[in-house]
Amino acid sequence: GRLLWQKRPLGGCSTPPWRVGVDGVALVTDEGLAVLLHADRRGEVLWESPLGTPCVAPPAISHGQFLVRSPDGLRMMG
Repeated sequence: GRLLWQKRPLGGCSTPPWRVGVDGVALVTDEGLAVLLHADRRGEVLWESPLGTPCVAPPAISHGQFLVRSPDGLRMMG
């Protein structure tokens, strides 16, 4: 396929991004910044929040809660 959009680096990102709902793409940087992008042709940042800890595994979303594996254990944020 052809490139539809590209974002400037938001930080290192070792975990893969994942689809959220119909038009969202979420990712967590290695530094612990959670970001939600709109999956349209612009990739607009819809939401971002520092998690306060590095993310060491792909996070999960369940019932509106954000589950993150950090060096000191599993964290749930909402």
